[in-house]
Amino acid sequence: MKKINFKPYTISLIGSMPRSQEIIAARNDFTQGKMPKDEYDKIVFEETKKIVELQEENGVDIITSGEITRDNYISFIADYVDGFTSMKNTEILEYTSEDQRENLEESMIQRNTETANLSNPICTGRIDTSATFEYPTMQLLRQLTDMPIKATLPSPYLLTRTTWLTGLSDKFYPSREALGEDVVKLLLNEVKRLTDMGVEVIQFDDPILSEIVMADDEEETFFCGRLSERIRYDHELLFAMNLIQPVIEAISGTGSYSCLHVCRGNYTKNEDSLLSGSYASLSDFFSIVKPDILTLEFSTPRAGSINDLYINEFLSSQSILGLGVVNPKTEYAESTESIMERVHEARKILEPDKVWLNPDCGFATFEQRPMNTLQIIAQKIRNMKEAQRLLREEM
Repeated sequence: MKKINFKPYTISLIGSMPRSQEIIAARNDFTQGKMPKDEYDKIVFEETKKIVELQEENGVDIITSGEITRDNYISFIADYVDGFTSMKNTEILEYTSEDQRENLEESMIQRNTETANLSNPICTGRIDTSATFEYPTMQLLRQLTDMPIKATLPSPYLLTRTTWLTGLSDKFYPSREALGEDVVKLLLNEVKRLTDMGVEVIQFDDPILSEIVMADDEEETFFCGRLSERIRYDHELLFAMNLIQPVIEAISGTGSYSCLHVCRGNYTKNEDSLLSGSYASLSDFFSIVKPDILTLEFSTPRAGSINDLYINEFLSSQSILGLGVVNPKTEYAESTESIMERVHEARKILEPDKVWLNPDCGFATFEQRPMNTLQIIAQKIRNMKEAQRLLREEM
C-alpha cells in the first residue's frame, strides 16, 4: 500500500465517542453470556454505523470506530487477551501496602478516579502475544466507509505500566521490563495485521507519558493507571521509549501512518484535577521515537505554548502535528475563528501540510463518563470543517 498524501488541515478524531445505553447494556449482557454473539454483533454494527455517519456527514477526513465496544480506552484489552484481567480500583488497592494506600487513595480522590466503576487491566498470567483485539473493529469499519480509517491502540508503555501490579503480576513475570517485552510482541503482531489490511493511520494512545515529566516525582500516583512505586524521571522515560519505539518503527515503510497521541488524561470535566505543563520536556523524546503524526492537546491553557514544543529540527520538518483545536469537555462548540487562531499560531512554525486538526482527546474515555453529547460533538466537528475550508482558501 502506498501512503496517502493527505491534504493540509486534514481532520480526524482521537477515538472514543459516547456509547448509547443500548450498546452499554448489550455489551454487559454479551460479556455475562446473556446475549448470543450474532445478536450482539448486529447491535455493534448498527451503533458503529451511526458513529461513522456522524463523522462523514460533518466532514471528518479519517474515520474512527468510536470505540463503542470498549468500557474504556485501556481495560477493554482484558476482554481479548488472555493473561490480562479487568479489576476495579478497589480490588487493586488490596495489593497496595498500608503505608502507600493512604497516599494512593488521596491521589485517586484529587484526580477524580476513586469510583469503583473504573477499572484497569491487570497482568494475572503470561499474556497471549498472538491475541487479536483491534483488527475485527477495523474490518467492520472497512465495511462501513470508503474513507481512510484510523485504528486506536493503547501504547505499549501505557499497557505495561497499567497492567503491572506488584504482588500479582510478578508471579508470572520477573519484572516490568519482562512484561513489557511481551506487550511489545502483542502490539507488533496486531500492527502487522493492521498494516497488511491497509489501515491508513495507526494511533497509539498514551496519557501518562506527560505524568512522567509533569507530576511531582515524589508522588505516589494513581493516574489512569497504577504505579505504586515512586518513579525516576530519566529511567521511566527511557523505559517508555524502549517500548514505544519498536511499534512506531514497525509501521515505517508500510504505507500506514504512525500516530502518537499524548494528553493529560480525559476522565473528568474538572480541569483542576488534570495535569498542567508544556510539552517541552517531551520534545526530544518525540524526536527519537519519530511518529509520522504527533497528536497533542492544545485547546486548553494547561498544554502550554506550541513554541515550547518545537526545540529541535525533526519535529518541525518531519512530523505532522495533530493540533488539538477543540476541547472535548466544554459544553459549547469552539468558534471557527478560535480554531483558526490556533492554527495560525502553529503556522508560524509549521508548513500547512504539517498541520492537521483534531479534538484534544476522545469524547468518552470511559463509557460511564461521556464528556459531551453527540449534538455538541457534531457542531464542534462542523466548526473544524469550516475552519479547514477557510484555511485552505488562505493557501
